[in-house]
Amino acid sequence: MVPNRPKDSGGIGLAWSSLNQKSFKRDSEFMFQAYYQAHITHATFFEPAISYIPSPGADPSLDAALALTFRVISLF
Repeated sequence: MVPNRPKDSGGIGLAWSSLNQKSFKRDSEFMFQAYYQAHITHATFFEPAISYIPSPGADPSLDAALALTFRVISLF
């Protein structure tokens, strides 16, 4: 994705869940996410991700949810 950074990666995805009607007021929920994984050292990566849930399943009166997360991943 970025020149001279062959170990970096990125992606987008979506998820759909069917929810238990005894626990939630909606019957389903969608989530969209995009991420970029930057290679830092031999086995360490930095990964920011943005997630969006347009209609959270917990309650129909809730507004859309937007979350930004940062992860440091170390493989060993």
